[in-house]
Amino acid sequence: DALDGIKTIGAAAGIALGAVGFALKGAVDEAIKFESAMADVKKVVNFDSPQGLANMRQDLLDLSTQIPITADGLAQIAAAAGQSGIAANEITKFTEAAAKMGTAFDISAQEAGQAMAEMRTAFKMSQTDVEALADKINYLGNTSPNSAAKIMKIVQTVGPLGELAGVSAAQIAAMGASVNSLTPEVVATGLKN
Repeated sequence: DALDGIKTIGAAAGIALGAVGFALKGAVDEAIKFESAMADVKKVVNFDSPQGLANMRQDLLDLSTQIPITADGLAQIAAAAGQSGIAANEITKFTEAAAKMGTAFDISAQEAGQAMAEMRTAFKMSQTDVEALADKINYLGNTSPNSAAKIMKIVQTVGPLGELAGVSAAQIAAMGASVNSLTPEVVATGLKN
């Protein structure tokens, strides 16, 4: 009986140690992914001070506890923002907005970040302006038969051509929301024409 008890305790301890090891491996893997993404951030963002990268690292870690996206996912968005030329002091706010936009539009945060960066450039918008546009697109997605993601694709595709025609980004979004049963590409081509 004593020998059987020791075997049972040994098996339970082995399972517990295996679970701890698995959890540690998962945490280490996540830390490696995050540090790799932060290395990408360091390559593309010009920080004003050596402390800038450390501050952004902590901001992204803090943000990962408030938004349902991993820290390395947030760092990937930050790297894409830096590569798009967004100033270092705006990247954390941009990353948070892209993460929220991804959740609201039911797309990945990376897709949302790319779309936000493209719209900022295409329409020469500030971060505040592009967030206001994203709010309008979200509203249209909630109140029209078209999804916010579809309307966003139309706005991205038409881009600065609307400005040439005297039409704002918000007006392009509204026109895109009003056309039903067509793919975003077809709607965008029609609006361009």
